[in-house]
Amino acid sequence: MAIPDKLLVSSPFHAEHCSGSYLLLPDQVNGYPVWESTDGCHWIFSTKAGGWMISDESESLTAPDSSGLIASVGRHKGLMPHQIQEWQVGDGEGWHIDQSIGIALLPDVLSQIQQSPIAARASIATLYPIQSKVQSPARVRYPD
Repeated sequence: MAIPDKLLVSSPFHAEHCSGSYLLLPDQVNGYPVWESTDGCHWIFSTKAGGWMISDESESLTAPDSSGLIASVGRHKGLMPHQIQEWQVGDGEGWHIDQSIGIALLPDVLSQIQQSPIAARASIATLYPIQSKVQSPARVRYPD
Protein backbone atom coordinates (compact mmCIF):
# COMPACT_ATOMS: atom_id res chain seq x y z
CA MET A 1 0.00 0.00 0.00
CA ALA A 2 1.65 3.20 -1.19
CA ILE A 3 0.83 6.17 1.02
CA PRO A 4 0.57 9.42 -0.95
CA ASP A 5 2.27 12.56 0.38
CA LYS A 6 -0.29 14.95 -1.12
CA LEU A 7 -3.99 14.68 -1.86
CA LEU A 8 -6.37 17.03 -3.63
CA VAL A 9 -9.97 17.11 -2.36
CA SER A 10 -12.82 18.46 -4.46
CA SER A 11 -16.24 19.01 -2.92
CA PRO A 12 -17.92 21.56 -5.18
CA PHE A 13 -21.50 21.40 -3.87
CA HIS A 14 -21.38 20.48 -0.18
CA ALA A 15 -18.73 21.23 2.43
CA GLU A 16 -16.86 23.33 -0.13
CA HIS A 17 -14.46 24.49 2.58
CA CYS A 18 -13.05 20.92 2.67
CA SER A 19 -11.76 21.32 -0.90
CA GLY A 20 -8.04 21.87 -1.40
CA SER A 21 -4.63 20.31 -0.90
CA TYR A 22 -3.82 17.99 1.98
CA LEU A 23 -0.34 16.97 3.15
CA LEU A 24 0.64 13.73 4.89
CA LEU A 25 1.39 14.04 8.60
CA PRO A 26 3.95 11.87 10.43
CA ASP A 27 1.21 10.58 12.77
CA GLN A 28 -1.20 7.71 12.30
CA VAL A 29 -4.74 7.36 13.62
CA ASN A 30 -6.38 3.95 14.00
CA GLY A 31 -3.39 2.41 12.20
CA TYR A 32 -3.72 4.57 9.07
CA PRO A 33 -2.11 7.80 7.82
CA VAL A 34 -3.53 11.26 8.41
CA TRP A 35 -3.47 14.23 6.01
CA GLU A 36 -3.93 17.85 7.04
CA SER A 37 -5.24 20.58 4.74
CA THR A 38 -2.68 23.22 3.83
CA ASP A 39 -4.77 25.79 5.73
CA GLY A 40 -4.52 23.59 8.85
CA CYS A 41 -8.31 23.47 9.32
CA HIS A 42 -9.27 19.98 8.07
CA TRP A 43 -7.99 16.41 8.38
CA ILE A 44 -8.49 13.20 6.41
CA PHE A 45 -8.26 10.16 8.69
CA SER A 46 -9.49 6.61 9.18
CA THR A 47 -12.28 6.19 11.70
CA LYS A 48 -12.38 3.37 14.23
CA ALA A 49 -15.19 1.89 12.12
CA GLY A 50 -12.79 1.67 9.16
CA GLY A 51 -13.99 4.46 6.90
CA TRP A 52 -12.24 7.61 5.68
CA MET A 53 -13.50 10.90 7.04
CA ILE A 54 -12.80 14.59 6.58
CA SER A 55 -13.34 16.65 9.71
CA ASP A 56 -12.71 20.18 10.82
CA GLU A 57 -12.25 19.11 14.45
CA SER A 58 -8.88 17.66 15.41
CA GLU A 59 -10.56 15.97 18.40
CA SER A 60 -12.44 13.73 15.94
CA LEU A 61 -9.20 11.97 15.06
CA THR A 62 -9.05 10.22 18.42
CA ALA A 63 -12.69 10.36 19.57
CA PRO A 64 -14.49 7.04 20.09
CA ASP A 65 -17.31 8.24 17.80
CA SER A 66 -15.81 10.21 14.93
CA SER A 67 -17.77 13.12 13.54
CA GLY A 68 -17.07 14.96 10.35
CA LEU A 69 -18.30 16.63 7.22
CA ILE A 70 -17.43 14.11 4.49
CA ALA A 71 -17.06 10.33 4.81
CA SER A 72 -16.38 7.40 2.54
CA VAL A 73 -19.38 5.24 1.73
CA GLY A 74 -18.64 2.04 3.62
CA ARG A 75 -15.33 0.82 4.97
CA HIS A 76 -12.12 1.46 3.06
CA LYS A 77 -10.67 -2.06 3.53
CA GLY A 78 -7.13 -0.69 3.31
CA LEU A 79 -7.65 1.48 0.23
CA MET A 80 -6.24 5.01 0.42
CA PRO A 81 -8.63 8.00 0.11
CA HIS A 82 -7.79 8.64 -3.56
CA GLN A 83 -8.82 5.05 -4.35
CA ILE A 84 -12.31 5.47 -2.90
CA GLN A 85 -15.00 6.10 -5.50
CA GLU A 86 -18.03 7.02 -3.38
CA TRP A 87 -18.23 9.77 -0.78
CA GLN A 88 -21.07 11.12 1.32
CA VAL A 89 -21.86 14.33 3.18
CA GLY A 90 -23.81 14.82 6.37
CA ASP A 91 -26.77 17.14 6.78
CA GLY A 92 -27.17 16.87 10.56
CA GLU A 93 -29.74 14.09 10.25
CA GLY A 94 -27.85 11.55 8.18
CA TRP A 95 -25.44 10.87 5.33
CA HIS A 96 -26.15 11.40 1.63
CA ILE A 97 -24.04 10.19 -1.29
CA ASP A 98 -22.51 13.04 -3.30
CA GLN A 99 -21.08 11.92 -6.65
CA SER A 100 -19.35 15.28 -7.10
CA ILE A 101 -16.85 14.67 -4.27
CA GLY A 102 -13.47 13.37 -5.38
CA ILE A 103 -9.99 12.88 -3.98
CA ALA A 104 -7.00 12.66 -6.31
CA LEU A 105 -3.25 12.37 -5.98
CA LEU A 106 -1.91 15.90 -6.21
CA PRO A 107 1.27 14.84 -8.11
CA ASP A 108 -0.93 13.15 -10.75
CA VAL A 109 -2.82 16.38 -11.39
CA LEU A 110 0.43 18.39 -11.57
CA SER A 111 2.09 15.93 -13.95
CA GLN A 112 -0.98 16.04 -16.21
CA ILE A 113 -0.69 19.82 -16.38
CA GLN A 114 2.98 19.56 -17.35
CA GLN A 115 2.38 16.87 -19.99
CA SER A 116 -0.78 18.22 -21.57
CA PRO A 117 -2.45 21.38 -20.33
CA ILE A 118 -5.58 20.72 -22.40
CA ALA A 119 -6.03 17.17 -21.08
CA ALA A 120 -5.30 18.41 -17.57
CA ARG A 121 -7.98 21.06 -17.89
CA ALA A 122 -10.54 18.34 -18.69
CA SER A 123 -9.33 16.26 -15.75
CA ILE A 124 -9.49 19.19 -13.35
CA ALA A 125 -12.95 20.10 -14.64
CA THR A 126 -14.19 16.70 -13.46
CA LEU A 127 -12.77 17.45 -10.01
CA TYR A 128 -14.06 21.03 -9.93
CA PRO A 129 -17.28 21.28 -11.97
CA ILE A 130 -18.74 24.77 -12.18
CA GLN A 131 -22.27 24.83 -10.79
CA SER A 132 -24.25 26.64 -8.15
CA LYS A 133 -23.28 26.29 -4.52
CA VAL A 134 -25.48 24.51 -2.00
CA GLN A 135 -25.57 25.05 1.76
CA SER A 136 -22.76 23.25 3.60
CA PRO A 137 -23.78 20.17 5.57
CA ALA A 138 -23.73 19.81 9.31
CA ARG A 139 -21.29 17.49 11.05
CA VAL A 140 -22.70 14.03 11.72
CA ARG A 141 -21.37 10.82 13.20
CA TYR A 142 -19.93 8.15 10.96
CA PRO A 143 -22.38 5.34 10.20
CA ASP A 144 -21.72 2.02 11.93
